[in-house]
Amino acid sequence: GMRDVSYELVNRGLKGNTLLSPATPLSVDQATRVLLDGDGGPFLQIDLPDALDLEAAATVQVRLPLRGDDGLTQSRLAAAGYDYGAAWPRSYIEIVPGTLSPEAAGVAERIANEDPDRTSPFDVALRMEEYFTGKGIYAQDGQDFVYDTNLTGVCRPGEGVVDCLLRSKKGFCQQYATAMTLMLRSRNIPARYVQGFLPGQKMADGSWTVPMAAAHAWVEVFFPGYGWVRFDPTPGGESLERFRQSTSNLPQGDPVPTPPPPDPDQPDPTPVFSDPPSPTPDPLQITPPPDEPPPDGAAGLDLPLPLLLLLLLIAVVAVGIIVAIRRLRSVPGRDADILYRAVAALAARMGYGPRPAQTPYEFTAALTEVVPDARADLDAVAQAKVEATYAQRPPQGDALDALVASFQRTKRALLGLFFRGRRRS
Repeated sequence: GMRDVSYELVNRGLKGNTLLSPATPLSVDQATRVLLDGDGGPFLQIDLPDALDLEAAATVQVRLPLRGDDGLTQSRLAAAGYDYGAAWPRSYIEIVPGTLSPEAAGVAERIANEDPDRTSPFDVALRMEEYFTGKGIYAQDGQDFVYDTNLTGVCRPGEGVVDCLLRSKKGFCQQYATAMTLMLRSRNIPARYVQGFLPGQKMADGSWTVPMAAAHAWVEVFFPGYGWVRFDPTPGGESLERFRQSTSNLPQGDPVPTPPPPDPDQPDPTPVFSDPPSPTPDPLQITPPPDEPPPDGAAGLDLPLPLLLLLLLIAVVAVGIIVAIRRLRSVPGRDADILYRAVAALAARMGYGPRPAQTPYEFTAALTEVVPDARADLDAVAQAKVEATYAQRPPQGDALDALVASFQRTKRALLGLFFRGRRRS
């Protein structure tokens, strides 16, 4: 049900160093760093050590799901069941306390039970997407959710993202993806929040041009035996419809025996997990192989061993101080999205990275609990990220200089966690 394809990704002006891939990446012809949410935790992103130069290219091998008889169909996904066979999806049904109200969970329960004959995770996820987009059985019920990037004054003080969206029926992709992710998790369906780009525009030479204006967020749901399948709850225009056509709008396919429906007295079947896999080793904790012994007669310094070790230690400390100072002063780029992702990556190294379903505002608000002195600067970074990416209002001039200054102060505050020993395990 899968085929492997190689893509060449050419940098036409994106200043970040996060690897962009049209599907699940298998390999890349560049050195990479995989970021997880804690040891052995959920996947966050893949970074290149250095940003690609303008017009530079990286070749990525990806795994694409097939559709129809040779791949994914609605019938096959509906019959996938709940036996995931590995413990790692467990983190994708967790909900941070306080992020989903009982009222929002009640809406999710109503959607899940809307059709008693179709209660599989696929059916629930498809209905939830249709609930927000006004499709299927919800086409005529007057839901009228709309896409709107201007949410000034829309949410009430202290109101959560999901409750605000369900009440106001206004939001942009981040709100819709967050709401659907948490509502699916409330039904014990493994789901993750994903940020990336819409497909963009196909060019005459067969390549695809993906501009920053194509930035988008959506939801992926895990199905045993098939992996992650994309759903998009954001109501929108033609580009979003084409995005949905390639994913959740799958052919029905031949009938497949499905697992028996859950016990009516237990409407939330809990996923079955096997023993957890071994945690992913930290590259810094892997014991390196022993050095090759020097060949006979190799030249060396005729100094006592203790003195050699002391000089080596002094040299290592000096180099470390120089590198730390340079990194402290460095700025990855004068771009709101790049600066936000740099803050998220540094926080992740300290053990305080963003959770899969968090919006920039929720992530920076949680981070202020750790570095309260950086509250104003974190707010500035999050606001600039949202306005630049989703409202297409990147900071310019003095506003951009102020954002860079906020980033540098935030960076110093986060690095202070390391020196104070406040790294989360």
